[in-house]
Amino acid sequence: MSYPTLYNFASLSSEYKYKFEQIDEGQQTIYGGMCEDIIPKYESDYEKVTDTCIYGLNSLYHISVHDPIHAADGCKYLYYLIYRDALEDKKNSDNLLAFYNELINKYKDENESDICKNYLVDVKKVKLEKAQKLIEIYDKFSNISKFNEVNDCNCAYECAELHKIQIQYCQEDYDADFCYELENFKAIYEKTVEKLNCTNGAPKTLPSAVKNNLALIILFPILIISSVPFILFSLNKFTPFVSWLGPLINRKKKGWNDLDENFPQLMQTSEFQNINGENRSYHLTYSLQNS
Repeated sequence: MSYPTLYNFASLSSEYKYKFEQIDEGQQTIYGGMCEDIIPKYESDYEKVTDTCIYGLNSLYHISVHDPIHAADGCKYLYYLIYRDALEDKKNSDNLLAFYNELINKYKDENESDICKNYLVDVKKVKLEKAQKLIEIYDKFSNISKFNEVNDCNCAYECAELHKIQIQYCQEDYDADFCYELENFKAIYEKTVEKLNCTNGAPKTLPSAVKNNLALIILFPILIISSVPFILFSLNKFTPFVSWLGPLINRKKKGWNDLDENFPQLMQTSEFQNINGENRSYHLTYSLQNS
């Protein structure tokens, strides 16, 4: 089972990196021209702002033309791509979202497609530091080739250790999307490693990132119980539900009371029918014996 999270795109990072950076000279020239009025605004933030801009526009082209079904994941990865380039320049830019929007608007002006604009709310929710941690695990795990078991087992061991570190991070700073994405990785890891015969300590299974979330276990029933009075009040105030339910309950209660009152009589009737049945059986047997 795969959980839907804000960070589902992390599992596709290697694929996106390859596709987004596939660009020919003609496209590079076109996107370079489109970036001319963007570059001066962000030169102080990114040493290679030109490459980031060109690859960003190429990413938008790929998302809108070749993979619109998975646009939500592609747009989030584009946001991460800008963040990654800022990190490589060892700069922590506060203009990441502004640069992201600039690329979207520029692509829309030239191609009449604002596909990533539709996912801006979710993109803003992505914690880029957490996305980087997940992408690090997924990218490393993508090196498992299934052709060299020794290397694959070493890779599996390293990924298991990274996963263990991120579980600790999950428990210290709980983020449901982040933690459940670790669960998604756990499922992929276990399905792959079960086919390997590792002797280097690479585990067949990984610990769960969510099973010990006591806060949610305790809070959920409390929320349910505390919401009951409000729900009943709302039903009573805004719907005819309670007024309909009351008579129904009373009718049911009256039915049970009537049943209780008539129960001895029913028992007597039942016993009488049983006696009659036995008598009929006796008479039938007697008649057969005398015939």
